[in-house]
Amino acid sequence: VMKVLTDFIEIAVNFFQGIMLTYFTYAVLGSKKRASYFGSAGFFYGVVLSVLISVANHIAVFEHFYTLFYALLIFLYALKHLKGRIVLKIFISVFSLMVSSLSSILSTNFFAYIFNVPVRYILSSRGLERYVAMVAAQLIILYVLLLSMKIFRKEFRKNNTMTVSELTVISSVLLISIVICIFLNFLSLSAENHNS
Repeated sequence: VMKVLTDFIEIAVNFFQGIMLTYFTYAVLGSKKRASYFGSAGFFYGVVLSVLISVANHIAVFEHFYTLFYALLIFLYALKHLKGRIVLKIFISVFSLMVSSLSSILSTNFFAYIFNVPVRYILSSRGLERYVAMVAAQLIILYVLLLSMKIFRKEFRKNNTMTVSELTVISSVLLISIVICIFLNFLSLSAENHNS
């Protein structure tokens, strides 16, 4: 019974994340045909993204390069159904995943520290610590995406959209942050292996 409950929680969180990421993309770029989120196939892509996230979480302790598949799926959704220049579609696809990854990594490390447990335990256990970290990560993602949505919606829907260099700077800062956090995750994991 407990395994079914924990699996349900994992799937629900992944579903929330998939829908949240595709809705963010829809809300910022807007539909080509002025369709709703559902009418622009956003919900369909969100469900497919949720399944990809669930499969990747089942396969690996830490998703690594699987996030590239998520970005590709979001980009395909934007390319086929949403307005905007290609560079903006690429930016939004990558940006949403960077926010998601960074929030998850920070939440994992923060709660590993708070609960005084190894990072690997947070990533692979079925304990309360994991679920607290998961919920916190989703709340951080939601907050950052809602804030970003307000900023980007105004910027991208005007004629004077951000330049490629501005988008590159934003992406670079996020990417550097993620690389540092991933490096810290790997250091934590390798220190755990060394200590055991």
